Amino acid sequence: MDGQEPLLRYLQQHILRSGEELSPENLERPVNSIIDISIVKRTARTYRQVGVLTLATDIHHGNDISVPDPDLLKWTPGRRVALIDETKAFEWLSSGWIMKEMRLKRDGRTIDKLCYRMGYRLFALQQQRQEQERAELMEQLECCRLRAERLQRQGDQEIQSDKKDLLSLLQSRLISHSRLTIDDLEVAEPFPAKWSNLKRIQYLHFVLAFILISAKQVVFDWKEIGAQYYGEIGGSKVFDTHKDEFIRTLELWAGQLTTSLGLISPGQITPIYFSGHLEGQWSVHRSGPVHALTDLAVAQDDYHTTASTLWLVENRGF
Repeated sequence: MDGQEPLLRYLQQHILRSGEELSPENLERPVNSIIDISIVKRTARTYRQVGVLTLATDIHHGNDISVPDPDLLKWTPGRRVALIDETKAFEWLSSGWIMKEMRLKRDGRTIDKLCYRMGYRLFALQQQRQEQERAELMEQLECCRLRAERLQRQGDQEIQSDKKDLLSLLQSRLISHSRLTIDDLEVAEPFPAKWSNLKRIQYLHFVLAFILISAKQVVFDWKEIGAQYYGEIGGSKVFDTHKDEFIRTLELWAGQLTTSLGLISPGQITPIYFSGHLEGQWSVHRSGPVHALTDLAVAQDDYHTTASTLWLVENRGF
């Protein structure tokens, strides 16, 4: 099987069990064909056939741009599948996406188990996609590092004086983590352990976006963070999926609440109900019915009251 070394290596590493090897019999058959390869096991006293692999030898080097059935993309090298649809099974097998594995009983003739396994062509496609995803992650991490270092070179003149100390720890952690390799980033602290590398890199971009807007504006809304950072339609929604996790983690990194860094609204308006006298710059409320303010109003105005007693009420309980 000239040129089939990757296929043989895949079979040896992912399909064969300990002590098993491939019989050389059909290995010299020409490519572009479906062949049966015996699995044998040697001991000091015996040599017996323990299984048979049926597979296509056309492994589609390099320029393979075909896309398999979406169901196949969920397969892994260790997965064993029973396919009832024989027509579909043969189609996938003849295309090299899967192979058939037949295990024999100790007599070497009677079928014990029959299943389908990931073929080398599908394995190679998944490896290629993983490499592409890794390259894209490296590019995103490099982009974040360059922007973070550019901000560092610009120095404190870009940051409001009252926020320099508050943002210094956050900026220091951003710089150190953006300089990590992809492998080091995967195990780096203090990220939540379950975060993928993609999510960690998205978080680093979020931290950079947060620093950039906090450095320039006294107060800002959640939606402004992504909108200003990406500067394109849909940019305001980029971080929405992980909003709560990103805010909590950023506050741990910064050692500060995001409100002290200028974030006045987490992307939604929250009503605050009260009754009694309350007076601010833009509104005056008298004793009487229930009134309502928003979290934005409370963050941007200064209120005072003539009341001497404060009752905190929740679900009709004092």
